[in-house]
Amino acid sequence: MFGNRIYRPHESKSDTRVYIFSQPQRLFICALLFLALAMSLSACDSGDVTPNSSTPTPPTTVQATQMTKPTIGIPPTQPSPMQTESVSSSNQQPTSTVAKGLDINQAWGANLPIALIPALVDATHQFLLMTITPDARYLVGSVVTRKQDELGGTEPGKVVLMDVQTHKITELRMFPHNDTQMVAAAADDEWVVWAESAQEPNFFANWVIYSYNRKSQLIKQIAEAPRDKNGVALAGGPLILPKVDHGIAVWSQIPPEGADKIHSLVMSTNLATGETSTITDLGLQPTISWPYVAWEGPTNTITQSTAERPDTNIYVLDLQTGVTQPVKSTRNPSGFSLYKDSVVWITAQGDQINLTDVNDSKSQVIAQVHTTEADVAEGDTLQFPTINDRLITWISYRRIAVWDRARQQIVNVTPVDNQQRNSFVNGNGYVWQSGASPEDVTNNGGDLGAAGVIYNIVDTSQLSVH
Repeated sequence: MFGNRIYRPHESKSDTRVYIFSQPQRLFICALLFLALAMSLSACDSGDVTPNSSTPTPPTTVQATQMTKPTIGIPPTQPSPMQTESVSSSNQQPTSTVAKGLDINQAWGANLPIALIPALVDATHQFLLMTITPDARYLVGSVVTRKQDELGGTEPGKVVLMDVQTHKITELRMFPHNDTQMVAAAADDEWVVWAESAQEPNFFANWVIYSYNRKSQLIKQIAEAPRDKNGVALAGGPLILPKVDHGIAVWSQIPPEGADKIHSLVMSTNLATGETSTITDLGLQPTISWPYVAWEGPTNTITQSTAERPDTNIYVLDLQTGVTQPVKSTRNPSGFSLYKDSVVWITAQGDQINLTDVNDSKSQVIAQVHTTEADVAEGDTLQFPTINDRLITWISYRRIAVWDRARQQIVNVTPVDNQQRNSFVNGNGYVWQSGASPEDVTNNGGDLGAAGVIYNIVDTSQLSVH
């Protein structure tokens, strides 16, 4: 998710206030939002946790344009009813394994095959990347005009897939308005999901989530912002960052009646059947990696008076057993990501990345900052972790670096340049950004610095170990 700005932790984002949490949500404010980023609240400690099934709005279905036939993934599986299980607190401290990093050529060889895609599509349009499909074959994002006015683009953008090898663009959907943006996107082996909205007047309040099936090439609307009796989208609550795996999409949103300082729903939809459920009404920014769904949630029952600053943990629901448990060592994370039975999370101060098993049995420190005078002088901080079988990625203000899980060592993808660039994995796909810096973006006004941006793509299953 590549944006024209990344928030530092001390910056105020009052327009995106999440009523449950006071700690910053690291997010991009234009349509180039990660996801993220990899960027959770369970009723484990606060009562009944059985999902409340609801009937979704009948989906709107359209046919996408031309598409190369993709590899089809595992059929989706419907989540089982959720139960709770009491788990004793983990006393284990993370084991530090931080080591001096290798550069990219030392780690993976000078002949590493890297696909390069420029952000410029033509003289007047640019591609804004959100994610990559797990097979590393397609980039997911939007093509938008570079001509900007006070309301945004001078023409509607388009949701697209871009072939990594041929650069062929497949249009999935045209945005309904000039100011509509892609807020976030995710992909598994068969499905692509994304959220779109306008930033103004209520900071992405009028959101809609769509799904695209790479096999049938059909697009469906799967969710939209709750509205008041006059049909106006309710403002407030978390940014909509859908995630998907095994045909199950998850996201967090305010309840239908609106924000109330406490409740933020974690929602789940089976994309094959359209069946939608509420996993918990105390959750934030869920993510999914089969068979687990994880989210951030309060360690104890919260009230109106304590809602602004609750202590939190990451909670994990096993979709096969229906059991939810807290990962109690993950205290007050500022960001996290889930892959299989591993959780990578960043401490509240943004200065340390930990890798923890979902059962709390093992934890290690893989990266940290503020260990040198240069780090302190630059005010470095770690944000937006992502994880796959081979790599753990994050974003910092110093350089692009990753944790190589096979080597158990940091790999410095770029030299220190004091520029905050984007870096993430999804499945076998690893993408990082080179070229224009966030400062270039700011200085270039509506241009977004596209002329200098290159997306670098590597299939991590091809990375050497020795």
